Amino acid sequence: KALLALKKVSGHSSEAQIVVFWPVLQNYSIINKLGAIISNNAFTNNVLCHTVQKKLKDTLGLN
Repeated sequence: KALLALKKVSGHSSEAQIVVFWPVLQNYSIINKLGAIISNNAFTNNVLCHTVQKKLKDTLGLN
């Protein structure tokens, strides 16, 4: 287990979170290795998961 980043996020929207989260995935070259996101059941976390899923589909050309 490792903490890859701990950055301040301005707001709780998925757009604000993905701006911080996506570069971490890129910097560590783990975009294509992401298998799961585990978080609490907060609505914003659920929305972030859907945003990550869409961005992965768009970036990797997945269906």
